[in-house]
Amino acid sequence: MFDANPSDVRVPALVVANRDDACNVAPPEMAPRIVAAMTHAPSARVLTVTGGLKQSAKACGSLSPHGYYGIESQVVNSIASWLREQGG
Repeated sequence: MFDANPSDVRVPALVVANRDDACNVAPPEMAPRIVAAMTHAPSARVLTVTGGLKQSAKACGSLSPHGYYGIESQVVNSIASWLREQGG
């Protein structure tokens, strides 16, 4: 993530993190660091969710809390709400 130069982001940004995500590549604890690195974004925040089902053998699989599996509607509705707040 940090190789992608988050300081170059110049639009409002939302980082979604699932507390139940067990992925070691992109753990939810990194979300505040990612937001903090977006130094040129007019606004950046973390949306924290919990839950999800584990149907994947991989912790980072899409059929796991990493992929918001089983809580997709909740997450999409929260993102849509944030977009409306941004005027989108």
